[in-house]
Amino acid sequence: MDDAQVRFLMKSHRVHSHWRFSLPLRHLLQLPLEQRLQWLFWHDRFEVAECVTFQSAVEMDAELERFVAATHPDSAWLLRADRSWRQSRDVIRRAWMAARRRGVAIVKRS
Repeated sequence: MDDAQVRFLMKSHRVHSHWRFSLPLRHLLQLPLEQRLQWLFWHDRFEVAECVTFQSAVEMDAELERFVAATHPDSAWLLRADRSWRQSRDVIRRAWMAARRRGVAIVKRS
């Protein structure tokens, strides 16, 4: 907020989908009250604007990750481990789907 203008940034529901897209509660609890709350008093009118719109989920993910990294970064090793795990999961998922498309029987052992 600046003077009599409110700028909005859409809050994506993706902030709830993975920890790398959101700030931890401890970050909020460390902020002084003045930074937790905002208010606006105006005379006659005020202006509003939407700051950023995203063309794809990839752009939105990148912006959320950028904001978290700039505000309260997670440790580099944790981000690398998570990225490796997600890439491995995706490779396995693609292989599984390719096998199913080809009619390969996949047997689960109990």
